[in-house]
Amino acid sequence: MARTPFIAVVAVAAVSIAAGAAATFSDPRGDSGSAPDVTEVAVERAGAVLEFRVAVANMIALAPRAELHLVIDADRNAGDRHGVDHVYTLREAGAALRARRWNGTVLEPFTSSARAEFVDGVARYAVELAELGSPDAIGFGVVGVKGEDSDAAPGNGSWTFRLVAATRLTSLAARFSPRAPRAGRPFRLLSATGTSSDGTTRRVRATCRARLAGAALASRGCRWRLSPAAGGKQLVVVVTARIAALGSVTRQYRFRVR
Repeated sequence: MARTPFIAVVAVAAVSIAAGAAATFSDPRGDSGSAPDVTEVAVERAGAVLEFRVAVANMIALAPRAELHLVIDADRNAGDRHGVDHVYTLREAGAALRARRWNGTVLEPFTSSARAEFVDGVARYAVELAELGSPDAIGFGVVGVKGEDSDAAPGNGSWTFRLVAATRLTSLAARFSPRAPRAGRPFRLLSATGTSSDGTTRRVRATCRARLAGAALASRGCRWRLSPAAGGKQLVVVVTARIAALGSVTRQYRFRVR
């Protein structure tokens, strides 16, 4: 991964993360000197292509000697400290898009299928996902340069765009013993099963809270002993399952004590 000064924008931990088909990120205005002043970057997945729209505040057309670099970290490898895999450079009108990628030692030019243009203060890039290695997520930034002046967007870190949403817990199913609570008897959570956004299911550890007729019910874990006077009252049990990498999900169960 390359970590040269003008593209150090992606060599720091991510500062903003989005997932989905499209996202928009902003950068302060007026911090570029004579370089292109990047104020907003929108990214969208359109099938097999990533499209970037870069708004520049101080130029309708790229000025002579001005450059606008789209820099992408496609492998998100923590071992390389999030450097740069690909750089796509736009120059003044009439200049062809310049594409470079990291070969393990240096950024070298390569024949790219990417397309780009700069019209009315807006740069548009279209990069095929296959060219980036079809990643699940990318880190990226945009750097405007002219002479000694520059504007790195974002100013400290990189933006992250997830092309595949992170797997998370989406639903919970609980089983109780007995199936219906009875006055004067123990009642407990027998098991809990969580379903993830990828469709997989698994047994999960759960925590519980319970209220009987609106009053908090003392418990030992997810076990309760119902008093003989509990008959006919409403029991509400709130079950929460949490997995560090998948988040948490909560479900409420209502019973009428027999």
